[in-house]
Amino acid sequence: MLSAIGDLLEEKRVLETLPEGRRVFWRGDLLSLEVDRATAMRLLEERLREAERALRDALEKIKAAYRALAERDEARFRALAAEVGLLTGVAPDDRHALQALEKAIEEQLARLDA
Repeated sequence: MLSAIGDLLEEKRVLETLPEGRRVFWRGDLLSLEVDRATAMRLLEERLREAERALRDALEKIKAAYRALAERDEARFRALAAEVGLLTGVAPDDRHALQALEKAIEEQLARLDA
């Protein structure tokens, strides 16, 4: 998910350079369609919103994982780390990995906000 944000932002940049009305191929999860530039932009914006929601959800789970570590609840920490892994593609295994992932997520969210 973290690297996908960069790809989505690059696609957005490219779409923004195309003339209005231009037809492009949009690749979805199951099929590819030829759509106009405006439709492609709407679909891309929806993917970006979904990615942002997933990253914000991952940040909340990271905060809960910090609490689990503070409470020395290893099982809860492992469960939360697994959930973070499902959302981001990276499952932290200790506090340092959690901090690095938190920083990476915050950087990606800042790119989305820019």
